[in-house]
Amino acid sequence: MAWKGGYAPFIDDMFGSYRSPQKTHLLYRVYKVNEVSTESEETVRDWFYDRWVEKDQLLDDFYKTGEFAPSYDQNRGRKVEYSTFECLTAHVFWIGLFCVHMLAVSKVFSCLFL
Repeated sequence: MAWKGGYAPFIDDMFGSYRSPQKTHLLYRVYKVNEVSTESEETVRDWFYDRWVEKDQLLDDFYKTGEFAPSYDQNRGRKVEYSTFECLTAHVFWIGLFCVHMLAVSKVFSCLFL
């Protein structure tokens, strides 16, 4: 996961102050278990260390160029955009559902304990 400029947003940035929307770049790869040598603990550890070094190199390149190396995301990536209306609708739905549940729970408790 990477952000242009190298600045990852914090929760207080999202709620405590205004910040213009940012693009979040997410690169992932899926490995089949049978492709990883599990002969010994050392080979598995070395495989994980190699992936960690590879990840660091990808992030270094991203922060220098502003994009992941073409060999990793070419013809496989897809752009995902969210509509503000859809996000607000989802938030209103879940907040409303939470309120309905809290009202139901408070009614049950008031009947049981009063």
